[in-house]
Amino acid sequence: MALTATPPVSEILQAKYRGNNARVEELLKAAPALNIFEAAATGQTARVRELLIANPSLVNTYAPDGFHPLGLAAFFGNETTVEALLQAGADVNQQSREAMKVSALHSAAAALRPDIAGMLLAKGANPNLRGETGMTVFHVVAVTSQIDLAEMLLKHGGDVNAKDDAGKTPLAHAIASKKDAMGAWLREHGAR
Repeated sequence: MALTATPPVSEILQAKYRGNNARVEELLKAAPALNIFEAAATGQTARVRELLIANPSLVNTYAPDGFHPLGLAAFFGNETTVEALLQAGADVNQQSREAMKVSALHSAAAALRPDIAGMLLAKGANPNLRGETGMTVFHVVAVTSQIDLAEMLLKHGGDVNAKDDAGKTPLAHAIASKKDAMGAWLREHGAR
């Protein structure tokens, strides 16, 4: 039996991942027929809707690199695209199939997008899902000092004392990252 190689990530996604927005814009000017992952990552909401009308099952599919449309849209801050994917039935708790095992909520937190995180939480996103090395969204928020998002996570059942695979809590991560205000907030809310 012959092994087949995983298809490479498209040039548009490679440029997006590298933060080369000039190249992304250049590629988009050629009006390519974007797939669901490219459309989600670049915020081409009309194309996302078109693809989902033609094939609704695309909403929770995985790209060759293991990411899914909602996670890509959340990470790249495409709020309208996130809304369209949620309306189409995207699984708010779907995790990527690559090493990080992140949900869209992890991605929104990593991208410093509490607005998108709030949308996901309102749709039932689990703030206690464990990604790579057991990190929850509270761990991400602790190292990025997002007190506004921490408030939202707490209101939606986030565990301020969740332990990652190394046994570290969000407070331990805040202290290690020298995020004093975040550490103080966590302590005020029962973190140990």
